[in-house]
Amino acid sequence: WTNLIFVDDWGGARSRLIGDQPTIGRHSRPRNEKWPATRKALFQVFPKGGDIQVRLMGLSQRMKSLIGECPSNWQTMEPDEIPVREFLSAIDFFVYFHHPHWIEAYGRTVAEAAAAGCVAVLPPYLRRTFGDAGLYCEPADALDLVRSVAADGERFARLSARGREVVDQRFGLASYLDRLERVLAAARGDIPLDEIVERPRLTASAIFRSEAKRSA
Repeated sequence: WTNLIFVDDWGGARSRLIGDQPTIGRHSRPRNEKWPATRKALFQVFPKGGDIQVRLMGLSQRMKSLIGECPSNWQTMEPDEIPVREFLSAIDFFVYFHHPHWIEAYGRTVAEAAAAGCVAVLPPYLRRTFGDAGLYCEPADALDLVRSVAADGERFARLSARGREVVDQRFGLASYLDRLERVLAAARGDIPLDEIVERPRLTASAIFRSEAKRSA
């Protein structure tokens, strides 16, 4: 079960960039694992100076100490300093990269950003969750991807509309009700449970660890 997202609560598709330069950013809880691991990694996706504006909300204390003096093209805010919808309405691209040891089970902030019309730039493993709602690349390629999309107004508008549409299809009310109906059908015995559930599969290493823990 994923979160239920009402896309109309978050805004609409964008027809163009907010300003003359692309604005990228993200919000998050101020936990270290939610942000890149090093100063170099952070500036790789959120540049100092240049042709891209950066807005961030919810930086952890460790990130603040790594950054030092805030770059002139950055605007930072404390967690929930403003409503999330207001924050998302002021960025064009939601650029989400985090600590390499962290894996998102879902990523509600991504779904909200796409529903708000932002173009989401994400690590490749999130494709399974968000499909065509986002663009996927490694951190080193994120800014080139942002510049490429920002330079093509029609592409930006198309991606903004597509992201919102896909989030509605995957996580909107119709999808939720359809999933609930299938669960009820399985409970009635109308369809096999295996048709609606992907059973967990343990790897050999996980089985070994489980057995070792049990024997200990």
